[in-house]
Amino acid sequence: MPGPFPYQSTATVPTSRAEIKFGRPAPVCDVTISSRGNLEVIPALLDSGASRTFIPHRIAVSLNLRMIRDDVKITVADGRSVLRPLFVADLTFAGLSFRNHPVVSIAERESILIGRDILNLKLTTLDGPQLQF
Repeated sequence: MPGPFPYQSTATVPTSRAEIKFGRPAPVCDVTISSRGNLEVIPALLDSGASRTFIPHRIAVSLNLRMIRDDVKITVADGRSVLRPLFVADLTFAGLSFRNHPVVSIAERESILIGRDILNLKLTTLDGPQLQF
C-alpha cells in the first residue's frame, strides 16, 4: 500500500462536514465509494481485526448500491451473530481501487471500516509507534 499516511483521531465527512471521532490516533483515510456513476467520499478506519469491509447503511441506500444478499451472517464485537445485507461497490483510497467489492452495510456505522478482505490483498503496515500506515 502506498504511504506513509499519518494516523488521525478525528475525520470530517466532506459532504456533511460532520466530524467523526476515533478516540486515539488510528489509521484513517478518506474513501471514495461509488456505483453506477454515484459517489460519496467518507472517512474510513483500517481495521485488521475486522474480517470484512463495512459501510454505513445510509450510503448503500443513497448510492443505490446493488444488493447481492440480504442475509450475510456476521459476528459483532460482543459475540452476537446478526444478519446484514451485502452490497457491491467500487472503493478507492490511498491510490488503490477495488472494483465491485462486496461490502456489508450496518445502520449504526458513521464511517467505513476497511477489513482484512481488502487489507490482505496488499502489503499493509500499521506502524503504531510512528503513528502512520
